[in-house]
Amino acid sequence: MKIIAFLILVTTAFCSFFEVQSVSASSEQYCRIMTETYLYKSADNIQEMENVIFTLEETYFAKVQGEHSDFYEVSYNGVTGFVLKNDVMLINGTPVTPYPENITFDVNKSVSLIIRSLPNENGEYLGLLPYGASAEYIAQTTGQEMVKDLGNIWYYINYKSLEQGVISGYIYAGLTENLTEIVPNTEEFSQATSGGIEEIISPELLDVNNLLIILGLCVAGVILLLALLLPLRRSKREKEQIINKNQLTFDNKIDNNDFDF
Repeated sequence: MKIIAFLILVTTAFCSFFEVQSVSASSEQYCRIMTETYLYKSADNIQEMENVIFTLEETYFAKVQGEHSDFYEVSYNGVTGFVLKNDVMLINGTPVTPYPENITFDVNKSVSLIIRSLPNENGEYLGLLPYGASAEYIAQTTGQEMVKDLGNIWYYINYKSLEQGVISGYIYAGLTENLTEIVPNTEEFSQATSGGIEEIISPELLDVNNLLIILGLCVAGVILLLALLLPLRRSKREKEQIINKNQLTFDNKIDNNDFDF
């Protein structure tokens, strides 16, 4: 019974421990975009427009994944990059609508738009967005003015092609129309401190701590198990010695016919 009770206790402790770790690991840190700013491909050469992925939508949110000098590494609607710390604010909580949703647009009639890797004619050809097709709008940025007087805005989109699967890239917005209005996000959150992202930016440290805790639990479990089993083994051995001694005494009495009836 003692062993069963011990195993139940250890199992419960391990389940509780991993449940806590699961909750901790699933927690997410977001930052609010406080001003119009860029999502960069890297934290270097931010003066170069080719390092810009797109413009982050003010009042919305990005998920913080790490920290690098004056930047946070973030994910915005599935796209990972870097944003200046001064342009965002860490928040307490998880937004319901971190990114603009259900933003649609129409491609001008009789036009198929080229999806490119960059917002200019030098961008690699990735595929075609035909007239009438639907695509997921992610964000927009400035680039080359492909058609005179139609501006230099490009949309970054995800397009699900039957032949190629999901294509992520830029299309020239000058040949589109009816973009859904993006209204400000009015969700309210208190400001968080930078220390709130320690677990997120140092997952390897968290893993080491977990490993040490698990190792400590295992060692403690083995010690407790031995502490329970050794008395039982000693008691069993003593019983066997008593039985053997009694049997030997009985045998000697038989040999010597030394019985009192």
